[in-house]
Amino acid sequence: SLICQSNGVIWHANEPARLMFNTHDPQGVAIGTYLSFFDSLNKIENPRLSWGDVISATSFRNERKNVDGVGTNAAGDRFPVAISIVRIQQQNSSTNSGQATSSEDQEAPEGFDYLFCLYIRKMIPARMELSSLEEKVARYSATRDAILRSSDQALAVVDSAGIIREVSSDLAEMFGYEDENQLTNRHIDFLLQGKGSHYLEKELSSAEVQLVKKNGVQINVRVVSSMIPPTEGASDIGTAITFKMVSKKGNPQCQENRNGHNSYASGELPKTKNATAGILDASFDSLFVMTEQCTIEMVNKTSCDMFGWTEEEFIGQNIRMIMTSEVATNHDDYVSRYLETGIKKMMGTQREVVAQRKDGSTFPCVLGLSKCKESGLICGFIRDLTSEKKSQAVILEKERELFNKETQLIKKHTEAKTILNDLVKNQSVVMGILDASFHSLFVIDDHCIIHMVNKKSCEDFGWTKEEFLGRNISMIMTPDVAANHDQFMKNYLSTGIKKMIGTQRQVTARRKDGSTFPCTLGLSETPNGEFYCGFIRDLTQQKKSESEMLEKNKELIRNESLVRGILDASSHALFVIDERCTIKMVNDRSCEVFGWTKEEFLGNNINMIMPAHIAMHHDQYMKNFLKTGIKKMIGTQREVTACRKDGTTFPCMLDLSEAKGSGLICGFIRDRTNQKVAEMALAKKNKSLQEKQDIMAGILDASFHALFVINEKCIIQMVNEKSCVVFGWRKDEFIGKNINMIMPSDIAVHHDQYMKQYLETGVKRMIGTQREVTAQRKDGTTFPCVLGLSETQQSGMICGFIRDLTEEKAHEAKIIEKQLAAEKLSCDLEANQGIIMGILDAAFHALFVID
Repeated sequence: SLICQSNGVIWHANEPARLMFNTHDPQGVAIGTYLSFFDSLNKIENPRLSWGDVISATSFRNERKNVDGVGTNAAGDRFPVAISIVRIQQQNSSTNSGQATSSEDQEAPEGFDYLFCLYIRKMIPARMELSSLEEKVARYSATRDAILRSSDQALAVVDSAGIIREVSSDLAEMFGYEDENQLTNRHIDFLLQGKGSHYLEKELSSAEVQLVKKNGVQINVRVVSSMIPPTEGASDIGTAITFKMVSKKGNPQCQENRNGHNSYASGELPKTKNATAGILDASFDSLFVMTEQCTIEMVNKTSCDMFGWTEEEFIGQNIRMIMTSEVATNHDDYVSRYLETGIKKMMGTQREVVAQRKDGSTFPCVLGLSKCKESGLICGFIRDLTSEKKSQAVILEKERELFNKETQLIKKHTEAKTILNDLVKNQSVVMGILDASFHSLFVIDDHCIIHMVNKKSCEDFGWTKEEFLGRNISMIMTPDVAANHDQFMKNYLSTGIKKMIGTQRQVTARRKDGSTFPCTLGLSETPNGEFYCGFIRDLTQQKKSESEMLEKNKELIRNESLVRGILDASSHALFVIDERCTIKMVNDRSCEVFGWTKEEFLGNNINMIMPAHIAMHHDQYMKNFLKTGIKKMIGTQREVTACRKDGTTFPCMLDLSEAKGSGLICGFIRDRTNQKVAEMALAKKNKSLQEKQDIMAGILDASFHALFVINEKCIIQMVNEKSCVVFGWRKDEFIGKNINMIMPSDIAVHHDQYMKQYLETGVKRMIGTQREVTAQRKDGTTFPCVLGLSETQQSGMICGFIRDLTEEKAHEAKIIEKQLAAEKLSCDLEANQGIIMGILDAAFHALFVID
């Protein structure tokens, strides 16, 4: 199929069309390059149609029409085709812009244009039928020449003007010419000594005349002419003229004919039975010669082959032996009626009848009858129509199939027209969606020609859409890849093996300025297989990040030994175990504390460092945790009793944590033997310091702040548990509400306007700072707090942390009251500084004292 514009320019061709015309891509080429149009190739007079004639509005019925044509491929080969054309109306657009126009352009209705879909089918059966017909004509011509030679006759066929159009080879020889071409296209008077008009356009004419050969020798010739009736489609009436040399007494040149056979005296019956049999046997049709009583006198070889009887079985039998029973019963009556009345019903006509073979089978045939006036014999020719009937049935079935296919095509085209209209309507929406993509988009055909790009493609590569469209996709590739890309596509089309399609692969792309960049290419094929879509994601920033990450990883690898050294230098024992409680790692301190070597630790169960009454249950504790997920020890610190290699036990602090994703559990063990003594001394001598530590711990526990995440419309997207505790609302009451719900009314009424001003100007007044504000709880009470705002880079969300200052405000007063007591305590601490600092330096936790 081809889709053409009304100006005769090809807009699209499918793969079968490209193969038929042996062209890579005919888009933009005039339709006349590949097709010539005719009303019908079967007509003798068949003028060529112009493209304007083809698409004439009055020639379409229900937007469809059929014409014949002659196709021409790129190699110059010509072939007959049948063409079905469907006209599709569409709104005027820029379809014709930039295309060549034809002198045969047809003006479309105002506001509309047309596309014409041409379905083209090679007329292979017609060509085969034509070849078969030419073969039959050649055989009939050979049979005719054989008949003429056998009867010592030569033939000339002249038209109504008396011009010789065809001669037999024997005619040229009879008159002494080397080639029959020397006689054609000349007037018949040339041979008949100016008396040619006597023989033209007459039913039957016969005479013996004396003519002259090329060398001047006179010959006696019998000339018989017969008019050739006009055939369908031709108005010219021709004449067939036969020439036969006859002998005259005293004329030595006529004593023997030109083929060396004896000539016969005037009135003598020629004995040509063998020659006649040869002529009849050369016929393609069955021949029967019978008497008026319907007795068979002669048959040819074809009759025997066609009916199955031998010549001996035919001769002397009634002709009804080859008829079906219902016809044979009345046949003799038909003949008797003809002999009595002389009315010809079958004689001189051709009629389709049914014949019967020797085996009883029947077949359709054409019967032609004629009667010889001199002898009274009746001649009948029978032509078997079996093959023709089968061919007609096949052709009829194919026509039905073609009609069904055309009906389906009409339905599909109606659907396609609807889809096309929908696509036109939604084109701007689709392009808007594609242009909003974060990745570059390219749509190419199977010749690698770009048909569509989006806005991101132009931004990433530097070309405009107009520079992209119609060019090969290799323009965005590096030279080493571009040189082979078309071959890659051909390999896929020929083998169907998908190497890139349906996958994502990292490649290198090239911009208009020649610079290259890494990217990820994802390819997919459209369902109809005509186009391929590719999305390209620029990896420049990702590669930069990966490079930085790789450098960091290298730094980590370089520091691995240092990390291990730090772990080994730790004052606490370290154990790493898996889910089966098998020890995977220990540090040097573990070996010092427990007395085993690293080799003795690794691969053994961790219960080896536990007292027996705990070790016997430990594996079950681990199974319970893995089954329920309930953490009893993990994430906590607990004082337990550990067992050394020598069997002694000691108190220790166990701190467990789970390495997420690895399935490993890390445990730090701190020997508390000496700490116990120090803690007792510290508890007695530094009670006031412990109280300050308790206050600091309380402050640290209160360091969890309320969190709010809002979008650009100030709608709450996320809160934490502390927000619910601080403000009194549940999470589901927060989500989807405006953030001004936690503000006093005098601030809340202006907050959305503050956000709009920031979005319009980009000036940050609150974001990136901390400011003390007043917040409002669900119960309407207000409280002072510190608000810190930050903006996420990618999502455009704004995060706010709110720290309640209520307790801090209360503590400020208390701190002032206790300053005097602290100064006094400071004097006491200075007096005992040496002892206290020793105790503090031995503490397990880091200590900070601030004012």
